[in-house]
Amino acid sequence: PVADRARDTYGRCHFERALGQAAARKGDFEAALDHLERAWDLAGTHEFHILYPLILAPLGYVRVALGHDDGDDALAHSIDPVVWQRGVQHTRPYFWIAEARLLQGRRADAARMTGRGLDLATAHAERDSLTWATRLQGDLAAETEPVAAERHYRDAIRLATEQQLRPQLAHAHLGLARLHRRAGAHVKANEAAAAACSLYQAMGMDHWADVAGHLARPNA
Repeated sequence: PVADRARDTYGRCHFERALGQAAARKGDFEAALDHLERAWDLAGTHEFHILYPLILAPLGYVRVALGHDDGDDALAHSIDPVVWQRGVQHTRPYFWIAEARLLQGRRADAARMTGRGLDLATAHAERDSLTWATRLQGDLAAETEPVAAERHYRDAIRLATEQQLRPQLAHAHLGLARLHRRAGAHVKANEAAAAACSLYQAMGMDHWADVAGHLARPNA
């Protein structure tokens, strides 16, 4: 990377953070862990406080996804008041935490984090974060409030389409597929799963493409 050649430690830290976050979104958790831990080592050594929340939140999520015991510590620290007030993009750590809590089956905690993030995203007019929050609301409502869940997913699809946020668009289609499959609406489930799978494949998100592919059953 240019940052290495220029001996730009901050740039290198940002580069590792970006690669790690991208890998986390793709579901390539081992690669994400390597990049994010390198970013955290650099940030901690050189006290790049502004990057702490942006590294710790996806790092905690990845550790949870891999079943590591120290994921919760990183997640909690990402919204620690001292860390949080010195960072940027304050909204996003709450959504990484919500994603992790959903993986852990801690739906009440996920709902609380989504709500806090949504309030901040609304206050600061962060449209991309609002899209993430809306899709998470669909995930949270899916098991108990299917009508509300479908509304959230369709709102997320609309917002993601307007902003060209393809990962969120694919996740919203996947959520719809799961929702329709649970309701026995197999044709709709297949259509939504196929849409999600196509988007994931186009982005090289192989983990999620496999998830959507298993959900799409053309003969169901």
